[in-house]
Order: sequence, then C-alpha cells, then structure tokens
Amino acid sequence: MQNAKQQNATQQTNVVKKQSGGELASLIIQDADLGHDNITDRDVTLPRLKLLASTSPECQPGSSDYIDSARPLMFINSVTKTLYDGGQGLFVVPCYYKLTYKEWDMNNTSAGPVAEYPSDHPIKDQTTRQGSKDVLGNGNVLEANGEHYVLILDENMKVAEKAVVYMSKTQFKKSKQWNAMIMNMRRDINGQKVDLPRWSQVYKMSSIMERNKTYSWPGFVINHHGDVTADVYKIGKQFYETIKGGDVKVQSEEAEATASQNVANEKQPF
Repeated sequence: MQNAKQQNATQQTNVVKKQSGGELASLIIQDADLGHDNITDRDVTLPRLKLLASTSPECQPGSSDYIDSARPLMFINSVTKTLYDGGQGLFVVPCYYKLTYKEWDMNNTSAGPVAEYPSDHPIKDQTTRQGSKDVLGNGNVLEANGEHYVLILDENMKVAEKAVVYMSKTQFKKSKQWNAMIMNMRRDINGQKVDLPRWSQVYKMSSIMERNKTYSWPGFVINHHGDVTADVYKIGKQFYETIKGGDVKVQSEEAEATASQNVANEKQPF
C-alpha cells in the first residue's frame, strides 16, 4: 500500500503525463526556444569531461560532490553529472585544441591554479626541472595542459553534449599522441590528397588503469572510429568557430584541483 507521500508523488506524475500528452505538449511546441533571447555562448558554462580517480570528490563519501554511482575510471560531465562507463567508452568528435600552462601553488592546490598562460608565454622557459615537475623561481609548479574541445555523441551518433577534456601530468603524452593521430588523417578526394578537418572524425575514448613499479593511475585510451555524419560535421565546425572566437566560458577547475594533483600518486585503483 502506498503512503501519503507516495500517493502524492504518483498523482503529480500522472498529472504531468496527462498534460505532456495534451495541452502542455502543444504549448511547449508552440513556444519552443522562447525565453533564451539574451543567452549567448558567453553566458553558458562549458562542462569538462573528467576521468574519475579514487581521489575525485565524486568518488569520496562525505564530499559535497559525492555521487553514489560514480566509480574510478568512469567519465563524468562536470555540469550535467552524466556518467559514462570508462570500460565501455564513449564516442567524441574533437573540434578545437589549445595548449595552456597552469601555475600551481603546491601548498594550496584546492584553490585551483594560481594563473594560466597561453602556449607562447615566456614563463615556460623560466622553470627548473625537479624530478617530474617544472618548478618556477617562486616554488610554484608549471604544468602543460592539453585542452581538447569535443562533441560527445549518443548511441545514435548524434550530438548529445559539448565539453572540454583536459590532459595534463601523466596524460599530456596522450594529448600529443591524439593530436598526432588527428594531424595524420588524410584522404584522397577527387584525386587530391586532403588533410581532414579536426571535426570530421569520430574517436572512441575509454579508460584503463596504468601502472609503474610504485603507483597506479587512471589513463585515457583514444582510438579512431570513423567519419561523422554531415549534421555532426556542421555542428562541429560551428563549435570550432565559437571556441576560436573566445566566446565560451569553461567551468572552473577549483573544485577538482586536489584530485587532479593527487591522481598520479594513487597506489590503488579503487
């Protein structure tokens, strides 16, 4: 037998279903897209597609960002909180790439990067190599970060979401390998050798646990899948032009700074 709360929830659900099938559905179709008049790309936060580690807040009970179904090696959309199985993987279309350098205060990583610099900034030549880190004169660490702006496709190979994938630390090498893969995509078209546009190809992104003699950490696996459809191609080109124009705001990295800093020190995958 349903209690009062359950009955109320059932009644509300039935009302929604009834309205959606009739008058409400007609009103929604009639007013589709209204109310977004002043919203531009600058007013919308572009989410990050993150690879979860055991140190990620989403995997830590007690964290304000904890998600019960989140597990290491999964991917998550940082805004919608959509989870993707890392073993099964997901299909993405790379549309734009840029290299940035981020300065970190190792005594306060939870505050996010101290500063961010473009790829041609002279600060990259002002570091000293100490172990696996590039250290500045003030003691802060400078990290190269590959930013891949992608379309996430659904099971029907249609655009489901837009996001940015950050690849730094142990995964920066993967970023360079992916770029090399993309740059080598050529095809003979009407007797002419053509370098394929970045957004013309689909790649499968999955995850594995990588290990050395001491540590283990989550890593990206990128494989070429095939051509996009004409519709996805058009959306990809538009996304490229939007990012290139600087009209997109990416979600802050502050909440994930500590997890990002600890990922290479994981000894256990879970």
